[in-house]
Amino acid sequence: MTNYIIEKVFGKNIDYDDTNTRLKIGYFTSVLGIILNALLTLTKMTIGLFTGSISIVADAFNNLSDTSSAIITIIGLKLSSKPSDEEHPYGHGRIEYLAALIVSIFVIVVGIQLIISSVKSIISPKEILFNNSTVVILILSIFIKVFLANFNNVLGERTNSIPLKATGADAMGDVLVTSVVLVSFIVNNFISFSIDGYMGVIVSLIILQSGYSLVKETLSSLIGEAPPEEIVDEMLERITNHEHILGVHDLMIHSYGHGNTMATLDVEIPYDMDIVKIHEIIDIIEREIQEEMNIKLVIHMDPVGYHTEYEKEVLRKIKEVASKYESIKEIHDFNIVEDDGVETIVFDVDIDGKMMTDDEEIEKIHNELVKEISSIYTEYSYSVICSKVYD
Repeated sequence: MTNYIIEKVFGKNIDYDDTNTRLKIGYFTSVLGIILNALLTLTKMTIGLFTGSISIVADAFNNLSDTSSAIITIIGLKLSSKPSDEEHPYGHGRIEYLAALIVSIFVIVVGIQLIISSVKSIISPKEILFNNSTVVILILSIFIKVFLANFNNVLGERTNSIPLKATGADAMGDVLVTSVVLVSFIVNNFISFSIDGYMGVIVSLIILQSGYSLVKETLSSLIGEAPPEEIVDEMLERITNHEHILGVHDLMIHSYGHGNTMATLDVEIPYDMDIVKIHEIIDIIEREIQEEMNIKLVIHMDPVGYHTEYEKEVLRKIKEVASKYESIKEIHDFNIVEDDGVETIVFDVDIDGKMMTDDEEIEKIHNELVKEISSIYTEYSYSVICSKVYD
């Protein structure tokens, strides 16, 4: 059914990476969510007040928060699609993440308020009026939420949209919430004491858990998270498949929202190649990554193979000293340079970020490494950069 609706609304040949298509999908799913959730809110609020069930009222407020979330999502999509300007040269794509964060905070606030109301209901329980119509309405609302969850999840995966994925996850959480409310409403009719307030607390805790998960995921995107492994693997494979590329390192990928990703890395090139030829190769690689992966890539060239026998011996000694540290993964960008009569040994150290998380410990390794090497080669100054890597 989901695919049928998608084809009817957006056509069969859909480019999910196209900005305009993403906007249309975002607007459509949000408007659909507003209509259905507003209908559910009004219906559940009415029957909740009529029956005196705090858990149904809590579920109604949960749907109200979904309506508000959809409105915020529309605003976020509109603002994030604005083109880049002088003050924001990398675009406004991250506003989409901010919209998702606002939604998640709103969900948490609703959850807290409902816990308070549910506890009051436990302390001062009220009689619940049972009727079959309420059962039917709650069952129908479950089916509606299952549809919304599947619809948003499918489109969220295809467009790689965090707000749509978040909406899908929230809708599936609502299925659980309404199911708990339904069971509570039925069971409450067959026992001598009211469990409605307790079920209200359970519903509220589920809402809070959903809000917390959304906050965690959204903050991760805002702070900056590791790129998907498949993206890194594809990029490195494309680059190393080119002739004369001997190796790559120091890959950094930055996302400024969907369709606006930038990357930098170093490629190792034979030192005796013609500089014009090197430029041609790098230019071809950058264009390929831009066209095939939609990632703006900037490449720095590192010549290799030009070291004298003495320099090779120094590098071997440095690697020998570095091998004493289990957390050191690689030594690269080694060179001996002269500036204003001062000779300096320079190199970079890659440290396993999973093994070594404390910056002070990394600084300690840096100092110990430089101290031991400088005791061997006393005539040089040193410029050593330690960086955490996670591959």
